Amino acid sequence: MLKRIETTEPPPIGKLDPSLRGDLETIVTTALTREKMQRYSSAEALADDLERFLRHEPIQARAPTAWYRIGKFARRHRLGLAVAGLLVATLIAATIVASIGFVRASRERDIASHERDRANRINTFLLEMMSSTDPNVGNKDVTVAQALAASDRLIDKQFGGDPTAEAQVRSTIGWTFYHLGKYDESVAQLRRAVDLWKATKGPAAVETIDDTARLLTAIRWQYKPQEALAIAEPVYKLAVEKLGESHPSTLSILDNLAGAIDDAGRYAEAEPLYRKAVELNRRVLGAENDQTLTAMNNLAVVLINLGRHAEAEPLLREVTAVRNRGDRTARVSALTNRHNLASVLAHLGRLDEAIDEFERMIADATVLLGEDHSRTLSARVSYGEALVQAGRATEGLAVNRDVLERRRRLLGPLHEQTLTSLHNTLNAMIACRQFVEIEPLARQFVADADANFPDGHPLRIVSRQDLAAALAGQGRYSEAEPLLREVIGMWSGKVGSSGFRVLAQRNNLAMLLVDSGRAAEAMEIFDSMQATLSVRPMPALMPAFLRNRGRALLALRRFEEAERSLTQAYDLAAAAGNPVVARDNAGYLVDLYTAWGKPDRAARWGQIKSSTTQPAG
Repeated sequence: MLKRIETTEPPPIGKLDPSLRGDLETIVTTALTREKMQRYSSAEALADDLERFLRHEPIQARAPTAWYRIGKFARRHRLGLAVAGLLVATLIAATIVASIGFVRASRERDIASHERDRANRINTFLLEMMSSTDPNVGNKDVTVAQALAASDRLIDKQFGGDPTAEAQVRSTIGWTFYHLGKYDESVAQLRRAVDLWKATKGPAAVETIDDTARLLTAIRWQYKPQEALAIAEPVYKLAVEKLGESHPSTLSILDNLAGAIDDAGRYAEAEPLYRKAVELNRRVLGAENDQTLTAMNNLAVVLINLGRHAEAEPLLREVTAVRNRGDRTARVSALTNRHNLASVLAHLGRLDEAIDEFERMIADATVLLGEDHSRTLSARVSYGEALVQAGRATEGLAVNRDVLERRRRLLGPLHEQTLTSLHNTLNAMIACRQFVEIEPLARQFVADADANFPDGHPLRIVSRQDLAAALAGQGRYSEAEPLLREVIGMWSGKVGSSGFRVLAQRNNLAMLLVDSGRAAEAMEIFDSMQATLSVRPMPALMPAFLRNRGRALLALRRFEEAERSLTQAYDLAAAAGNPVVARDNAGYLVDLYTAWGKPDRAARWGQIKSSTTQPAG
């Protein structure tokens, strides 16, 4: 979940229900935006825009263009324009056009009456609920999330006995909770909406499948990939059978199925599903459709997770090029793609290009969104990581500290993004080997995460990782070991025993055992990991795995095996453009050849250590 915020694209509120696109989507997005200056100033301002929407007048949430105003004028004055059009058309074919116009106008009046009735009921509900957040009307301490949480009473009042309307409202509230980052509340509302749709229209209805897609998205952001998979797999089969694999609702389920498999660390299985999603979206919606571009971005993220950064690069460049040709909204969407592209360049060892792209992207994000926007700050976090990778750890730490302070000011010290930023900062401090300074910060991190987030939340896990790293860095292995074992158990419960995060922490535990003189125990872990990695390769993990395994073999004086492992680790680090890790690996090879009694090779690796970029061969 921590990286998904930076790399994947959350679906807009209208993606799964086209009827919510346009002005209504703009109103909801404005009401929920994280940036205070861009939100409605009060519930009254929100109410005014909702009234404008119902009267088909231009809303205030965005600057209207001339064509936008003309379109709204036409909708407000259908009768007048219809008469004018009829007079002109009569000169051509009076009787036929009048007949067609009468039928069309009657149908439009019926539709408009139905929509107006539904909209008025929902408007009444929203205004009654949201008025509690206006200090001039209700409790000044009530937030949007609190008003939503207390809305069940209003739902029963407004929609009792009408399961279809109740399903629609619960769907909207659940999706709103999702955009507020309230995933537990979102899941509860969306589950109820899905149950209502199943009862009224059946499990294969478009409404049921669309809200199931919303539900899956919220569950994934709870970081519950196994639960998401249990829902997604049978629903996708049902959607293909009843709607066809090219139906937009089926494509939404496919996107979530691929995403849940990706979340579970099963990247190789997620790849063909995302490729299928890209192909179908291109065929059904078009190569430059926003949903197609989002699928391409997420395919690139899977390739990144598989360590195939060179394949991800052209995908991201294509998406970025299309979106940069578009309007402001498209250019804002492109920021995520550019962020991912810069990260790919860093992994490919093109650090100068990566840092340059990060700096240009951050400058554009600052202009388009502001320096305190979450996307701007997330990009700066990755920029800090690139600086650390380039051997500029002090600069990277400074960037992360600045982001942390901004998030504390904007969101408060206990917000999820603030604590995520604390985790990023502690990682940069680890790179600077500031283990003593990290310890008290990590201990407070553990306490805050435990007090404010539920069992199994990723922040509760990574806070313990950070504390274990601080203790191990100080040589306090007996204190770090139980923490690492706890972390492994926590991640196993979320992603399974062979998930990437589990294997990464088992790798750290094995290295701790090597450092504490228990290399034989460490080799048992490494051998088990090697068996898993031979079946499910994880390129992103291999450099650290091979390095640590080589160090264990060196401690056991199994020199030939250690040589192969450490040489491979060096080559991977050098190819990835990570000079710090490459230099460390070259140092371990110096230690190997010294212990092995091969001074010439030790001297050669000493020279390589100085350059850190030469190939081992």
